Amino acid sequence: MRERIFQKLERLGQTRLGVDSAAVDSTAADTVTAAAEPGQPAVAGAGAADSVMTVLLSLPGYQVTTYEGAGANFDMRTQVLRLDATKDAQAQLQREGERLTADSMVLYYDDRDLVEVLGNPLYTPRAGDPVQARVMYYNLRQERGSALDATTKFQQQGEWFVRGDLPSIQPGVVFGSHAMFTTCDLTVPHSHFWAREIKMVGDGVMVARPVVLYFADVPVAWLPFMVQSLKRGRRSGLLTPVFSMNDIVRTSRGYDRRLSNLGFYWAMNDYMDSQFAFDWFSNRFVALTGGLQYNWARQFLQGSANYRQYWESGGGRQLALDTQHGWQLSERTDLRMMARYASSADFVRQNSYDPREVTQSIDSEGGLSHRFAWGNLAVNGNRRQFLSDDRVEMDFPSLSLSLSPITLFRAPQSQAAWYNNVTWSGSANASQSLRDYAETPDPTRRRAPIPDSRSRSSNLSSGFTIGRLGWSQGVQYSETVRLDVPDTATDRRLDIGEATIGWSTGLNFQQRLIGTTTFTPRLSINGSALRSDQKPEALSFVNGPVRTAFGAELKSDIYGFFPGFANYSRIRHKVATSVAYDYTPAVRQTELQDRVFGARESQARNVVTVGLNQTFEAKVEEDTTAAGADTTQAQAQAARPDTTEGPRRLPQARIVNLLSLQTTAVTYDFVRARETGDWRDGFTTTTIANQITSDFLRGLSLSIEHELFRDEGSGEARTRRFAPRLARLNTGFSLSSTSGIFRWLGLSRAAEEPAPSAQAEGAQPQQTQTQTRIDPNSIIPGTTPASPQQQPEGGERSRGWNANFSYSLQRPADPAASASQMLTINMGFSPTQNWEVRWNTSYDVGLSNFNDHILTLTRDLHEWQAHFDFRQTATGNWSFQFRVELRDNTDLKFEYDQRSPLETSVRR
Repeated sequence: MRERIFQKLERLGQTRLGVDSAAVDSTAADTVTAAAEPGQPAVAGAGAADSVMTVLLSLPGYQVTTYEGAGANFDMRTQVLRLDATKDAQAQLQREGERLTADSMVLYYDDRDLVEVLGNPLYTPRAGDPVQARVMYYNLRQERGSALDATTKFQQQGEWFVRGDLPSIQPGVVFGSHAMFTTCDLTVPHSHFWAREIKMVGDGVMVARPVVLYFADVPVAWLPFMVQSLKRGRRSGLLTPVFSMNDIVRTSRGYDRRLSNLGFYWAMNDYMDSQFAFDWFSNRFVALTGGLQYNWARQFLQGSANYRQYWESGGGRQLALDTQHGWQLSERTDLRMMARYASSADFVRQNSYDPREVTQSIDSEGGLSHRFAWGNLAVNGNRRQFLSDDRVEMDFPSLSLSLSPITLFRAPQSQAAWYNNVTWSGSANASQSLRDYAETPDPTRRRAPIPDSRSRSSNLSSGFTIGRLGWSQGVQYSETVRLDVPDTATDRRLDIGEATIGWSTGLNFQQRLIGTTTFTPRLSINGSALRSDQKPEALSFVNGPVRTAFGAELKSDIYGFFPGFANYSRIRHKVATSVAYDYTPAVRQTELQDRVFGARESQARNVVTVGLNQTFEAKVEEDTTAAGADTTQAQAQAARPDTTEGPRRLPQARIVNLLSLQTTAVTYDFVRARETGDWRDGFTTTTIANQITSDFLRGLSLSIEHELFRDEGSGEARTRRFAPRLARLNTGFSLSSTSGIFRWLGLSRAAEEPAPSAQAEGAQPQQTQTQTRIDPNSIIPGTTPASPQQQPEGGERSRGWNANFSYSLQRPADPAASASQMLTINMGFSPTQNWEVRWNTSYDVGLSNFNDHILTLTRDLHEWQAHFDFRQTATGNWSFQFRVELRDNTDLKFEYDQRSPLETSVRR
């Protein structure tokens, strides 16, 4: 009996039977049974105790297959080996890195070299992902298996689950039939792909044909085939082209076909990659896009550069550029740059379907900053290109240098004399600004073309502080040049400029009186020089008179306390007042100074400046149940035992800003009023601005500017009339279901906060690979993240609402000119846990026209999101789009534009 079994082993050359030596000696039986001790597998020979088994395992040219189980049964007549499993021990088969496990039993048919696995079999190959099925067969001779109702998964930008029949499972290769694959881990997935045939090659590629995309059990898209790489990480390869069904079969002759993202992606190394793609838009343009991305974490260097060249169908050429770079050269040095550029604003407006891209400005900025031991140096620049009126504003360069304070004659405070601990500080800055306006006048604004201009300014200042005594010095330079101004006399274009140089020095001494009240007398001396191309006497710099000014300033804070209301225990009203007085005696000017600076520059000045700011603050009670707030956290804190010892600081009460009113200071010159004989002429402040903020309305910012007077006539016949007029108004605020004003009125229910995550405490959050791609639908080739949006783990979407409002008004002084009014609204709410509605719009009140509408409906269902977007531009063109985003970066889009028929596309 023993010899027959060993002959069987030798013929198979690969088998190690789990048989006990005592059971082998029972030669009278036709069935050999082995049972293991409780909790121990039945394994042949008990290891080194069986010398024969040791010799068999060491034979050259053979492969070892290990059978393990709670018990073994070998039928001599049918040549079938059965391994049984229990609740504590599974039946399993191992061979050359491959393993089969089962909860029920493993059957080995000797005559066919076939293994049948029953009871949730799990096959783990040498390469690839495990496969679990209802029943599984494995042919040892062919090294191929089959699985019914199988489930496997692979990693590619998230977990993919494959479910169905797998008729062939080989090392590194899996074939599927009538299978589905999805990123949804639920038993009944919300969305999935179904394919009649699937082939997965290890960590290489998955090919499926034909493919149908289902949402629940509803088919929504069909593809003849689909190819998905299974490799992880970055790798070179062809980009996925983007096109719609209408681009293949047009529904009308007026439809313009488009094929985009046709190119190649190149992963250069671990730090850099690039891509090149073509874009063809019939009767519009042909475009070539190139992109370069890099991220060198060890060198703190990252960024991207994207370039797109357009060849228009009419023969023109346009280009667009987008680049971002950041480099931390050292702990003290940072370099950053963000640049966007379009050669033609008209091209962007005519070819972009995104109203946000059409109405926004194209911004660029960059800078270099370095922190020295003695100060900070910064070099910055920015450029803004406005698509609405083709205006370009550029500020470059902008230099700033600030020196660290230096303390002279340092000494302890207890031993310091009046000259000890003198502090000196200094700073310098310089900047240049360019304004480029469109040459064509804007008929809607009723204004003539504005000439381009260039401005330059610089400032150098320093200061000494000796106790409460301060001494400051400063030098300023400013220049403004209007470029290409037409000269009617010579019929030429000239540059007309004006420059000023000023210097000043001053002393001040601050004395504290009572509480926060301070009194500061001061003395200052200043001078200036002027150069102007419009004044023949000042073609070169002309020095102005030196002026001396004496003054003092009194500042004080006044507090008033009032009883509270609702859940506020106390109300505090703070009034910050300031009164400043300055007197400058008259000086005698030369005749040249009178012609250049005017007679008013030499007159005496007797000026009073008054400032007033107010703030209303409230102290919140600890028990906030009156406001409808959630007290769970407060109750948990109260129930927590007190383990501290010794004295403790009382918790600080929460302070709420009920209303804050900031008002600009008002200046009045008594000398000017006495000379003209009209008290209204003494006001040198002709506009007054108020800034209002409040915590009741989140983000509330109300800015109101009034012009106080209206001047009529000119020269000596000029009269000033007190006529306050609203000149500018800008406001914006946010409201939500949890705003303080609604809680105070009792009209808000508690917000539905997301439930805490079920992630174990101390566990690290799962990280996903982040990729970027160049959006082929934008005119300026910006790089956008490709990771999809997901619902927060362990939580649900809040069913609250929020709204953002902003309004701007500008009223010119000319009654014939029209005012500019713009209202912008962003509103969103979630009627259910999975639905979200957002509406964005801007309305031009002056033109009585909406600039754009964007209505978005979002349905969040586990692994995918459905978006419905409706957009309308200022020109009246409208479009709607239905887009579905899966977690694997698959986009399904149905789009209809007023100028083109229905368009359908699928992109991965």
